[in-house]
Amino acid sequence: MELNVDLSFEKICDRYMHCYGYLDYARSVLMKFNGVVEVGIGPKQSSFILDPEQTCFVVFVEQKKQATELAASAFIPKELVGIKTDVVQIGTRMMAIHNELDARWHKQLANSAI
Repeated sequence: MELNVDLSFEKICDRYMHCYGYLDYARSVLMKFNGVVEVGIGPKQSSFILDPEQTCFVVFVEQKKQATELAASAFIPKELVGIKTDVVQIGTRMMAIHNELDARWHKQLANSAI
């Protein structure tokens, strides 16, 4: 899996911070969907490439299902409060570079809270 990084770390932090402001609300809405186990923040994944220019709510599910297996009311919205969602099956999105990016962002968030 690849990470497409054209933005500076500061711009990525700004995008994460924007999403972070809505994370509690997103969790309150998205955790009600059957099979959702957690909601976080991260870059949108498309064709095995992570795109930090599309920071989104990452919706972790037990098992990803085909659209034909779901009722219309079971579809996770493509976006919430203007922020895209990315539905990810647990255990399919573990990349060292993403984890390092998250660690740097969390450290900056902690430092700014002081």
